[in-house]
Amino acid sequence: MEIIQQFLEVSKLTGLQFADFIKDLKNSNILEIFLPEIAILETFKHSEIHHPEGNCFQHTIAALQQNKVPNQIVNIAILLHDVGKPGTYKFQNNKHTYYGHETFGIPIVENICKRLQLSIEITNVAKFCCENHMKFHLINKMKLAKVKNLVNNKYFNYLKLVAEADSKCRLHAFNSNDWNNIILKIERLKD
Repeated sequence: MEIIQQFLEVSKLTGLQFADFIKDLKNSNILEIFLPEIAILETFKHSEIHHPEGNCFQHTIAALQQNKVPNQIVNIAILLHDVGKPGTYKFQNNKHTYYGHETFGIPIVENICKRLQLSIEITNVAKFCCENHMKFHLINKMKLAKVKNLVNNKYFNYLKLVAEADSKCRLHAFNSNDWNNIILKIERLKD
């Protein structure tokens, strides 16, 4: 029970501090027991062209480190956004793929949140961000009505922060022009 309390307290800090806490749990072999769904991410590789920051665990840590704002909901949503990857992994055409990981991860997020006794709001935000974080990258290719539905969701601002962390942590694979165009399109829809 004490580890859950520590987790909850540290998750209220910046993403960098929360990432350090998660790494400490991993290094002390506690993460495998406490959050095996996160620990297992280390055994799944990414294709370097899309994720030069490393494997799925390293990507999650790098994404957390992008969050400079002390916000528990954002930190937990970032931590859980890719938990569906292990269940969707394939190596095909000489690359590591995780097609459909965003929807596969929804029940996993729900189970983790229930086990940790997280609030309904945190659970709903984490599920929404898990389910929709890949859509954010496709906003410039989506029909206007679908983008409006996404932008008008009450959890959209959380999704934006999760997607930003998910994108910016990719080092040289991050395209700031693409990101800025997505943000411009969103801003136009808000007016």
